[in-house]
Parts: sequence; C-alpha cells; structure tokens
Amino acid sequence: MTKKDVVDWQRLEPYIRRRPATTDCKLALDELHANLTATSIFYQRSDLEGQRHAVARSIELTIDFLNSQGFPPLILDTLKRVERCLFEIDDNRRDPLFSAKQKAGRPNRTFADDARASVLVVLANLWLMATEEEEGTQESKLKRAARAMTGTWFGSVSYNELKSARERFSSCAKDDRLRGLVRVNYDVLGVRFENLSPTEAFHASVKYFNDLPRYGHMHGTNLKTPPFSPAEET
Repeated sequence: MTKKDVVDWQRLEPYIRRRPATTDCKLALDELHANLTATSIFYQRSDLEGQRHAVARSIELTIDFLNSQGFPPLILDTLKRVERCLFEIDDNRRDPLFSAKQKAGRPNRTFADDARASVLVVLANLWLMATEEEEGTQESKLKRAARAMTGTWFGSVSYNELKSARERFSSCAKDDRLRGLVRVNYDVLGVRFENLSPTEAFHASVKYFNDLPRYGHMHGTNLKTPPFSPAEET
C-alpha cells in the first residue's frame, strides 16, 4: 500500500465505515437464502432475458442484505454498477462496462419505466378484483386505486397512468419485458401476502413498495402459486 493509498483510505473512511445493522442478521440471511433460491429456480426455467433479470435480481437481493447490515452506499457501488448494466442492457443505454458502443437511434423504454408500469398493472388488477362486487364503473374504481397509490415509491399516480399501463400490458407481445415483469411481481406479492384478502393484499403491497430502501427495479420471484394470478388479457 502506497502513501497515496493511505491518504485516500483516510479521506474515505467516514464514507466506508460500517453502520449499525437495521435487521437481525440471521433473519436477513434466512430471507436472502429463500429469495436467492427462488430466483435461481426462476433462472433455470427462463429464457436469456429472464436469466438476465434473475441475475440482476440476485445482485439486488445481495445489495439489500448488505445494506440492512450497515454496509454504506459507497461500498455497494460496484455491485450497483453491474446491476444497472444488466437492467438497462436492452434500453439502448449500454454501460461501457459491458459495451463500448451504443446502438444508433432513440433510447427505448427504460427498465425503470417498465418496472413501474408492471407494478401499476398488478395493483390495478388486484384492486379491481377486490372491488368486483362493489357498484361503480371500472374507471371510478381505478381512480380510487390511483388515489390509494401514494408514497415515496409511487409519487403521484393518475387514472390515466393506470389505464395506459393496463392497455400496454394487454397489447404487448408475449416476449415483451413488461409482461415478464408483471409475472414476476404477481409471484413476489403473491407469496408475501398469500394469506391476505385482495383488499388487504393491495394495501400491504402499496406499503411494501413505499418501504423499499431505494427504487426497486425488480422484485423477486418464487414458485408458489399466488392467490391472484395474472391474466393474459386484462
């Protein structure tokens, strides 16, 4: 280690110092093991794009675990860089880490765009299921759902945004990334809230996303059958 290395280490020390853990280590490890197991199975049964998402999800789960154990953001930057590269590899936003050249043309929808839309589709459909026996038009019900989707993750959600997300899902190709993300979100929310009613699951899901420590690009998958299943058409 050179003198410069020592100076750099001293300068960075406040930013790399480990903080107190926010979650019991054993419980966090058990959850990490369960989620990584499910994601690995999803990887084994998926096509290339699904496998890429599974790899990125595994990195995200590991980041979340380390974050809960007090690892500061600066320490996690290298993992986040790879995660970001994997998520945006199809967005015409290739990171030089994986590709020195970008494709010509305008950027496609980003992964973050599709991730948000997939959550809105799942929660909108869940709300419609929860209010199936209630009076009112689909529009009025979705407006109520939009008003309920508030918080740090959702920001401001409008009826038009819910409607647009559902229409996109309904018309997209079977191999479209949005359709795959909707499937994944049904899985993770289904296993988390499998013992709840649709109404309870809706509100618990809103809280789940708002409690995320950062923007959750992708949320885990599992092999349990969720209590609410994604329809091919909405």
